[in-house]
Amino acid sequence: MPNGLSNVKRAELIAHLTELDQIMEDQTANVKFAAEMGQLVPTLTAGLERLKEVRRHYLSALRHLLGENIGEGEPGKSGR
Repeated sequence: MPNGLSNVKRAELIAHLTELDQIMEDQTANVKFAAEMGQLVPTLTAGLERLKEVRRHYLSALRHLLGENIGEGEPGKSGR
C-alpha cells in the first residue's frame, strides 16, 4: 500500500476507534441508567458487546496496517 494511502487508512481507523469509544461510553451509561431504573438490560448489554467486538476488529486492522503492537487502550484510549 503506498505510504500516502496507508496514512489515510491509519487516520480513518483511528477516527473510527475514537468514535466507537464515545458510542461505547454512551451505551455503558444507558445500560447503567436502565439497570438503576429497574429495567431489564440484556438488549442494551448485547449492543454494547457488539460495539466492543467491532472496536476489536478496527484495532486489529490498525495493528496490521502499522505492523506494530499497540496497546489495547490505544488509540481510542478506552481500553475496552
